[in-house]
Amino acid sequence: MERFFEWAWLKASDSLVVDRLLIAGDQQEIDRVVEALSLIRQYDPIRYRRLVRDLRRIWVWAIPYRGQFKKSTWTCELDQRFVLDEKTSSELIASVIVHEATHARLARVGIEYREELRQRIEQVCIRRQLASIKGLPKATEAFDEAERMLDALPDMGDIAMAERAFAGELEAARYLGVPDWLLQKIVIIRERRSRRSAAKLRQN
Repeated sequence: MERFFEWAWLKASDSLVVDRLLIAGDQQEIDRVVEALSLIRQYDPIRYRRLVRDLRRIWVWAIPYRGQFKKSTWTCELDQRFVLDEKTSSELIASVIVHEATHARLARVGIEYREELRQRIEQVCIRRQLASIKGLPKATEAFDEAERMLDALPDMGDIAMAERAFAGELEAARYLGVPDWLLQKIVIIRERRSRRSAAKLRQN
């Protein structure tokens, strides 16, 4: 069902191919992504060449985080609220794209996003962000934010990540107009499943 929803959303989106990289979203979102990619191409051409090899597409839609990498489709997904926010600079979008493209680069060489490796993987991705964006014009905000992330990474364990993802998914669903009564039912169902899973673990 999830894949069908994603396929339908993607089909309904506008798209543009830039250097063999498919960019999907509405036209304003595409324009912002193209502007961010232009900055990377101009100021960090080596990273840009790797980026267009490692990713197949950049897709802007409603997701729980600012950005995330989906290995099954080699996609950098960006949250449309983040991309369309007038406070979001092109440098900040470029920074997130570089971060997610670094996840793709690591996946290409066989490094899996396992729980015990996540802290180190995120550190690598953030350091790549810092190296890439430090030469961008007006990149102070993006650089400072990446430094703060590096200094204060959140808990990357399975349980903590699942909780953050679920909270983000609820916010994305609310943004898309899903009614609160349905969201409450989703929360109840999830809590029941969590209790059942916990009970099974105790039995084992």
